[in-house]
Amino acid sequence: MASGRARLVLAFDFGLRRIGVATGDTLTGGATPRRAIFNPPGGIDWAAVQKEIATIGPDLLLVGAP
Repeated sequence: MASGRARLVLAFDFGLRRIGVATGDTLTGGATPRRAIFNPPGGIDWAAVQKEIATIGPDLLLVGAP
């Protein structure tokens, strides 16, 4: 790690029915699951995604491909 400090990571694993969410850090390399975001029939619940980002305030975002 070039900066010498741990960085908070917020990860999203996108799916058609729900989006898995987890937090982790670059120091331990571990991750902790959070409550999934359920997608309504019309598509992704972007407000819920934005709320997670605002709540956690991560240094990095990680997005998994479906």
